[in-house]
Amino acid sequence: MGKLSHQLAHVLCLALLTTPMFAQEPSTGNVPEVEEIVVTGAIQQGALKSLEVKRDNTVISDALFGADLGELPDLSIAESLERMPGVTSDRFKGGASEMSVRGLGAFLSYSTFNGREITSGSDGRQVNFGQFPSELVSGTIAYKSQQASMVEGGVSGTIELLGLKPIDYGKRRIQIQGLFGYNDYEARVD
Repeated sequence: MGKLSHQLAHVLCLALLTTPMFAQEPSTGNVPEVEEIVVTGAIQQGALKSLEVKRDNTVISDALFGADLGELPDLSIAESLERMPGVTSDRFKGGASEMSVRGLGAFLSYSTFNGREITSGSDGRQVNFGQFPSELVSGTIAYKSQQASMVEGGVSGTIELLGLKPIDYGKRRIQIQGLFGYNDYEARVD
């Protein structure tokens, strides 16, 4: 009799565990309208545009747009480019200058500004990106692989700078930058 009561207890426990739950029917009355929130901040727009460019490209690429460019302490576009994965820089006098893509030398990369080739006075393809202030650039795209529609020349990759256009903003815009320097040794010089 003990064995039968244990089996009966197990069956009752299983029956209670699998009992269906009954819920209240949803009301079909007044449903509150959901308000749509649109983010218009420069930081979010730049990040969204970077993601959109990365998704739309058929090649491996990274992009920086909007507020990502020129963030402090970046003084030039070269220092902003350093924050991209796979893009490194050679330093000259403490600042970033020539950019390398995928760990290969700067002489193996190709650079454009609004689709035009950027050249320098050196004998290679390396470009001093420290000469481009971040205020003149609306975005950058680093292509880490090639495709047929791109101009050949970048074995390691291509860095494309996109210049600012007045029509991009649609209204007046004023940008001010100030620098200050102090010389501790001025009084010691005769």
